[in-house]
Amino acid sequence: GGEIELNTSVVGGNLPDGTYYWEKDGVEIDGAHGSTLTDAPTADATYLVRYYQYNAAPGEPNTCYADTTINVTVKALPKIDNIAIVPGNDSICSGTQVTVTAEYSTDLSAPVTFGWYRNGALMHGVNGASFNEVLTSEGLVTNYIYTATIMQDASGCVSRSNVADTVSVIPQPTISIQGDPVVCADASTTNVTLTAHVNDPSSASYTYEWRLFNETLSGFTGNTYSAVVAASEDPYVYTVVATDNTTGCSAT
Repeated sequence: GGEIELNTSVVGGNLPDGTYYWEKDGVEIDGAHGSTLTDAPTADATYLVRYYQYNAAPGEPNTCYADTTINVTVKALPKIDNIAIVPGNDSICSGTQVTVTAEYSTDLSAPVTFGWYRNGALMHGVNGASFNEVLTSEGLVTNYIYTATIMQDASGCVSRSNVADTVSVIPQPTISIQGDPVVCADASTTNVTLTAHVNDPSSASYTYEWRLFNETLSGFTGNTYSAVVAASEDPYVYTVVATDNTTGCSAT
């Protein structure tokens, strides 16, 4: 699929006004009579160029000529069949690590170099068939599109670009707990009430998981936790996890 340009020059001879003839694998190329030939061979080929010099009387061609040949080797163009992203979801949560891999069927026994682009920008230092990175998004949904090429180091042949599907990275919500950090008990027990507030402009629906000392408190799936606990000199450590019912993104 590549194009070549062959150039020739004549050294010596009496006059400059000669004529060129080009051949490809022994067959004359119609209309090729200049010092430069452009062609797109699909297989190995041998090119011959012959220069005839005219220095006889008008209308009487001279058989003086010079010729030379060149062998052109055509290498198979490397090809990327697909770019796979794991996890393979179209939407992921901010902070998720993805593995991006170029899948190919071309014989790459010879040394090759991969070129990776993220949203059209070259990823410097990423030259292998696969890489990992953590995708983030701040405030807005961020889209990532990956493109890859393969270059054969010896021949310099480069594959056409192959584009992966778009991955949308959803910002993680943030969450806070409101409640009195110190509860005064007038008996052996006291009531504790805590409320979780999610900072998410999308107004998504959430499911909550309340924990005490990192152990799940069954039956509490709303944004408010209320219970009677025993008085203690040591603090009770509560944690809440809010999970977006649509995206699966969570905040702790």
